[in-house]
Amino acid sequence: MSATNSTPNTPPAPQPSGEPPLLSLRTFTVLMGAAVFGAAAGALDYAHTHSLADAVTAGGGAFFLCVLGLHKLIG
Repeated sequence: MSATNSTPNTPPAPQPSGEPPLLSLRTFTVLMGAAVFGAAAGALDYAHTHSLADAVTAGGGAFFLCVLGLHKLIG
């Protein structure tokens, strides 16, 4: 029984395309954080009022306020 030295298959490193990304990491973080807060606010409002229109309004307002707040907070 001989032991063979096998190496795991590693994928090749991605090649840079020279094209900038669609969103920067900061922009993605701000928008994703605001989306989470907006969805949570909308879900909580819907659980309280059972009105879809109120929930969408609350979630949208929370989203836009969080975008402004996180934009200033994450510098």
